[in-house]
Amino acid sequence: MEDKNSKFWKAFFGSGSVTVFNALRAFVVNKLLAIFLPPAAFACVGQFLNLMSMGQATSSLAMQNGWVSLTAQNKENHEKLLGIWRGGFRMTTFATIFTCIFAVLFCFMAPLHIILPGIPERLAQAAILFALPGMFASNVITISAAVMNGLGHMRRWALINIVSSLWQILWVAFFLYTGKLSVLSIIATQTVFAGVCVSLCLQLLLWKPHGAVPNGSFEPDRRGLVSGLGVGIAVDQPAGGYQGLAEV
Repeated sequence: MEDKNSKFWKAFFGSGSVTVFNALRAFVVNKLLAIFLPPAAFACVGQFLNLMSMGQATSSLAMQNGWVSLTAQNKENHEKLLGIWRGGFRMTTFATIFTCIFAVLFCFMAPLHIILPGIPERLAQAAILFALPGMFASNVITISAAVMNGLGHMRRWALINIVSSLWQILWVAFFLYTGKLSVLSIIATQTVFAGVCVSLCLQLLLWKPHGAVPNGSFEPDRRGLVSGLGVGIAVDQPAGGYQGLAEV
């Protein structure tokens, strides 16, 4: 009973901290934009964020709940779980490629002067192209967080979300203050650095020497790097001691 209570409170505080940091990120970013931008430019940023949200939903196929659910249901069946991860990552990869092709055509064929009034067309095109790596980084963050959530690694799940939120705030604040990038480019690229930091953070967290793993849990090995996700995961079979690499 105590174990169930402790798990409940860990999940409760982990989810609460993630919600707080996400709300803080949205508040700080919007406040910074409101301070540095005139109302017309702020409206264009909102329109651009809507376009980015559509692209991210299309590229990820909105499968976050599916990643969590299927990972949680099959975490004891390692072979089936790896097949699910491979299939999900391939679907996400194909959807991302399709979305990138559509975005490239869109930025050169759509009337951007109407969609983003007051923004030079070349600047709007560059921002859309800059958003493509950010879209992939956002998928990395989403899939990594969903997998950790499904495996029951609540601390790692919370850490992924918190680290990504903090780095996005720092990214926007730094470039708004220095003026090194245009506003749309800052918004488009904010998830790129966050995705890299999340991947490095997970590599450090999961970088442990290979050993016996109780209860069929998931522990990393130095060789078990999922290059597509940037997350080090290997699967240990508790009975036979066989280690399979999670190759996506």
